[in-house]
Amino acid sequence: MKKIVIYPGRFQPMLPHHAGVYQHLQAQFPEADVYISTSDKVEGTKSAFNFKEKVAIMTGMHGIPADKIIQAKSPYLVDSYKTQFDQENSMVIFAVGGKDEDRFPMKNIDDKTGLNMATRGETRPTYYQMINTLKQHPALPMEERGYIYVAPNIEGKGEVA
Repeated sequence: MKKIVIYPGRFQPMLPHHAGVYQHLQAQFPEADVYISTSDKVEGTKSAFNFKEKVAIMTGMHGIPADKIIQAKSPYLVDSYKTQFDQENSMVIFAVGGKDEDRFPMKNIDDKTGLNMATRGETRPTYYQMINTLKQHPALPMEERGYIYVAPNIEGKGEVA
């Protein structure tokens, strides 16, 4: 099964410590295709750069190949990638930093299986699971499951990625 790692974020702009996380992901997952995902959302000074401008910064300043940068309306949601990847034959790992870990809450971990379980409706594992669950359970394709990897913090000039 093909392995895909997605590093989602606003990247307003991408700074050297963000590029350091990308490089870490390439080293951590050498058998995977590692992508950066960001939106085209522009919103005042909080999100000043559009997608095209972010790509120019990522490729020009940080040497990230343009074909490894994905535009996604909602970069943290797997639905944004349904047409870009083979859902049946690829597994997906979302790489987030500690400050974005709460985007994927894991608040109902089953003691027996180690899986995060749904809290409403039928008892079943949720779509997103921590990557360490792969130690106990076989990898599932992205049509069934997404995995979360918490990347280490990399500091640069007072910023943390």
